[in-house]
Amino acid sequence: MARLRLGVPRDTWLVGQMVQRLIVGFAVAALALVVGLAASGLLIDVTGGPVDSRAAVQHVVFGFPVTAISQDQSAHPPSTYPSQTGVESPWENPTDVHMPGLLVDAGVAAGVVFLGLFGTTMSVAAGIRRFRLRRTAIA
Repeated sequence: MARLRLGVPRDTWLVGQMVQRLIVGFAVAALALVVGLAASGLLIDVTGGPVDSRAAVQHVVFGFPVTAISQDQSAHPPSTYPSQTGVESPWENPTDVHMPGLLVDAGVAAGVVFLGLFGTTMSVAAGIRRFRLRRTAIA
């Protein structure tokens, strides 16, 4: 059985590496989910809802790429049309939260964040691995 420099059997070392990568992957995925939820909330607030008539004020939708929140903002309509409105106070404007849409928005944002974090993590790990190999080849 092949042994590494530290005297640990190669099979044990490979299992340890797989477990370590799995833990790092889950940690990155959890971080991506938290950041994705925050990003989807920010996207909901930033995207705004298009309003082009007084009737459209009764059903303003927010969310990107799918509808996550809808509001009836007829209590305080905009003065000019067409216009963009933001999410208003749910105390004054009846609000419906569409959980499937909110989860899809969060999932899309989390996927983008996960790919960015995972790609960065793997690039840094490959760079460290290359540096170590080059250093051991020189010595």
